[in-house]
Amino acid sequence: MGKFNKILVIGLVLGLVSTSWATVVTLDAVADSHVASNSADYNYGTETGLSVYNKSTNTGCKAYMRFELPADFGTATSATMRIVVSYQGKPWNSSYNVYGLNDTASGQDWGETTITWNNAPANDTSSSSDFTSDATNVGSFGVTGYKHVNEVGAAKTVSTAELLSFINADTDRAVTLMINDINTYNASNAFASRENTTYAAPQLVMDYTPIPEPATIGLLTLGFGFLYRRRK
Repeated sequence: MGKFNKILVIGLVLGLVSTSWATVVTLDAVADSHVASNSADYNYGTETGLSVYNKSTNTGCKAYMRFELPADFGTATSATMRIVVSYQGKPWNSSYNVYGLNDTASGQDWGETTITWNNAPANDTSSSSDFTSDATNVGSFGVTGYKHVNEVGAAKTVSTAELLSFINADTDRAVTLMINDINTYNASNAFASRENTTYAAPQLVMDYTPIPEPATIGLLTLGFGFLYRRRK
């Protein structure tokens, strides 16, 4: 086998490996909504904002977002949740926790236009802010500044080892992330939903290694086998 041909085959094989080695993808939420304790049977799935608050009157809103992992998803090497502040209703700083719906929990296929406080998965209906043990904390973020002004339009992100581990533990390609307000005063902020026409939808940005397609595996095997036979 000539030197040029060897280089050509090796290049082809390495090219096939590299094309299936790493992929960066930005996933928009396929469903999102918030649920409200003071309207326990009402659905907010068509709203342009995801309200999240925990008021001192023991009323609260929690946000739900579902993402669908790519069909060839293998292992993520980085993951970032991104949401945009669309409304600031009070002048106090607010702190938020982000949770993931455990892969073994029921309600993975919750409906955007049917989810309510009373049927939302992992929702502790007795608490204005808590989730049940079916949820895993994957990070937190804050919103600061004065009413209606400071951070409207700002992107908030969570990129933690916990989020990465949570995504890599998924088995059904349905990833639900949930947000609660851990304060106990009357802050009232909202984040852009996928129905919002001004700000971007909730997003999950990942760098992941795809599972190679059978055809790619076959070509790799053929290429390496060819090189092996020619060297004997």
